[in-house]
Amino acid sequence: MIIDNVPEQVSEDNVIELANEFTEYLENSGNLFFQNYQSSVLTYEHLIAMFYVTRAMTGGMRLYNYCYDAAIECAKCNIKRRLTANEKIKVTFLPISAAEWPAEYIYRKLEADDRFEPQVVPVPLIGRTKEERGKTYSQTYDFFMAGGYNVKKIYDFQTEEIIGWEEIGGIPDVVINVTPWYSDIAKNYQIARLPLYVLNVYISYGLTVGNSQDRGYAEKFMYNKDFMNVMWKVYTETKKDYTGFQKYQALKAKNVVNSGYIKMDYFLEKHDYSEERLRSIWSVPEGTDIYSYKKILITPHFSLGDDNILSFSTFNKNMYFYIYLAKKYKDSVSFIFKPHPNLRNSLVLDGYMKSIEEYEAYLDEFRKMHLFVKKGIIWHFLILLMVLSMTLYLLLESICMLINQCCFLNDRNRGLMNLERL
Repeated sequence: MIIDNVPEQVSEDNVIELANEFTEYLENSGNLFFQNYQSSVLTYEHLIAMFYVTRAMTGGMRLYNYCYDAAIECAKCNIKRRLTANEKIKVTFLPISAAEWPAEYIYRKLEADDRFEPQVVPVPLIGRTKEERGKTYSQTYDFFMAGGYNVKKIYDFQTEEIIGWEEIGGIPDVVINVTPWYSDIAKNYQIARLPLYVLNVYISYGLTVGNSQDRGYAEKFMYNKDFMNVMWKVYTETKKDYTGFQKYQALKAKNVVNSGYIKMDYFLEKHDYSEERLRSIWSVPEGTDIYSYKKILITPHFSLGDDNILSFSTFNKNMYFYIYLAKKYKDSVSFIFKPHPNLRNSLVLDGYMKSIEEYEAYLDEFRKMHLFVKKGIIWHFLILLMVLSMTLYLLLESICMLINQCCFLNDRNRGLMNLERL
């Protein structure tokens, strides 16, 4: 079937109806609720509805905790049955972008364990143009194919056809989610469509250290988001983040594990990179000492302007300053530009550029800045629209400075002014 590109809006009446179905089924089935888990008509959409309905009740969180426990026990029964029968546990990772992939080490551990059968199912985004969706999906799928993952292709970006779980081996036992924005992915694969006998896990693709100016974003869209309150486990990165779940989440962090940021495990070991490996990433003129060349990574966020829930990005103010930097320091500094995937659309939607073509023309300004050498062209300013996992680690270990506009460095003067003192 053709992908449905319109994000779904659930009405209040529909939420109430789903909540009633959940409570009636639970009351009428009793202990059979767990014994007949696979024949249950209930999905996570029912549990999400219970989350919203109980929020409006006095003492509603106690009721929600009871419903949550019942749903999770249903999924656990499925796992226990499969293990007892010596059947493999089918685990599916649902990434939307290779640039956000945080779970390589987890996947490899499951791959090496005979009890599990892991697979990666890249999922296309909805609410996007066909061109944008196709480009992101094809890059992501190619990344996992090149990495030797057991990857399933569910979407044809040319015909816009998408297949369901049945065509890729059936509904898994465990889903490892790597984005909380489930309403932005193809509807067939949203958590709301999964039956309650599927265990869901969330691994964050980023490090949470920021909030909105009114301090409300973290509570509404992170810690107490419906998605976080239906997970079996939420693996979070810091003690501060864990405290946020304790304070704001309906479940009071009972499903949250402060595991640390798994991407950082890579840096526990020392890595030595050859000059050839460094030159494959950083553009430094031939004959120049690559170790004396300064290396700067620029990572602009998409939250432009002052009217967004989050307003981290200052790219609209600094985008041409970056061109100035690249020209001024071309003989001593190598730059890499890694924008957020949504930046191109935000520039147009917020009125800072007229079209995607204007954004591409902006990128062309950097592409034109090259140095001709005997063996070809060396780029002083490299543009990375998608960074593969291991390449990103190399970048972070070899940079002299990071100009970041996502949570970490919100003041446009930080970092930029230090360039004169490099």
